[in-house]
Amino acid sequence: MYVLEAAQYQRLTVAAAGGLHASGLRPGDRVALVTPEHRFPAEEAAYLQACVIAVTAAALRTGITPVPINPLLTGPERSHIVTDSGATVVISESAHLQSLVTHAGPPPELADWPLGRPMHYTSGTTGRPKGVFTQGIGEDLTAALWRDELDQWGFTSSDVTLVHGPLCHAAPLRYAMLVLHAGGTAVLPGVFDAPAIAAALRDHRPTHAFLVPSHLQRLFGLDLPPSPYRLVTHAGAAIPPQLKRR
Repeated sequence: MYVLEAAQYQRLTVAAAGGLHASGLRPGDRVALVTPEHRFPAEEAAYLQACVIAVTAAALRTGITPVPINPLLTGPERSHIVTDSGATVVISESAHLQSLVTHAGPPPELADWPLGRPMHYTSGTTGRPKGVFTQGIGEDLTAALWRDELDQWGFTSSDVTLVHGPLCHAAPLRYAMLVLHAGGTAVLPGVFDAPAIAAALRDHRPTHAFLVPSHLQRLFGLDLPPSPYRLVTHAGAAIPPQLKRR
C-alpha cells in the first residue's frame, strides 16, 4: 500500500506540471497515460498510482487533457486510443512517470481546480472505443462541477479513500482526486488484492471506497474487521440486496 496525503499530492502535482511543460505540452494538448496496474510489483505499482494521480491533476490544472489507458489492452488497442485521442505524448514507463513528479524546474501557472475531466475511452462494445471528456466549457463552470461533486459526497480533510479499481477507470481516479483535493488521503494498493485490502481496513481505517460488486464478493470471504466506512459508492453492476446488507 502507498499512502498519498494531500500535502504530498500537491507537491507532486506542481512538480508534474513543470515536467509536462518541459516536455512541450501546452493547454489544449492531450497526453496518454498507461496506468501501472498488472505491469509492476504491487508495491511499485502503488507508488506509480500516486504518480498517475498527480500527473493527471497537473495536466487538468494546466489545460492539458489526460487520456488514461487500460494496461490490459493489446498493442493495437492502445495505438487506436493514442491516435484517435490526438495524444502527442505517451507515458507508460515507470522512469518517465517518476521523472515528471520529481521535476525541479519552474511550473506553469496552475488553476485552483481542474479545467475539465480526463478523456476516458468507452469499452467499444458497439464498435471502436470512443473518447468521452469535458473540456473547453470555461474555468468557472468546470470549477463549479468539481465543487458540486465534492459537496455532494461531503469529503473533507478527515476522509481517507481506499482505492480498489484501476486508475484507467473514471470513478477510482476521480474519487481519489476529490478526496485529495479536499485535503484528505488516498490509500493505493497498486492492484486489487483482497487480503491486502482487508489488511488496509484495519491499518488505515478508510472512510470511503468506490468499488464494484465483485470486490465485495471477494472481500466477504475473508475475516474482515468492523467497517470503518462512512460512505461506500459502487457502480458497474447491481449489488444484490443480501450482499449490500452485509
